[in-house]
Amino acid sequence: AKVLASDQYDRASLEVAIAAAGKRESTVLTGPLLTQLTNPQFGVRVAVLKAISGSKRLKEPGMVDALVDRLGDQDNLVRGFAAKVLAEAGGARAKEALSKQLAVEKNEVVRRVLEQCLARMQ
Repeated sequence: AKVLASDQYDRASLEVAIAAAGKRESTVLTGPLLTQLTNPQFGVRVAVLKAISGSKRLKEPGMVDALVDRLGDQDNLVRGFAAKVLAEAGGARAKEALSKQLAVEKNEVVRRVLEQCLARMQ
């Protein structure tokens, strides 16, 4: 948790800590993981999305909102991963956010991911 809560560590250290945190179901680590979703390094943001994918954390308060925020990320890869994880989380809010992003998304690959996610949620 110390590494996740700090901005004093390099990308590799953060990614290792994020992967380890993703394997633990402790809710204590959710806040620090959410904080790293806004890390300036896209690889760190992707690592967080991978870590929370398929975990119980998807149902924790604030998680869907944080994922919705990442749909507006400057990086295409982050937007695509955020869409996939948001679809896993499910629910009306997730579906609405994915639909809204599809309406404005300019990147063709991310558009396809959004379409696939919405189709899986039907």
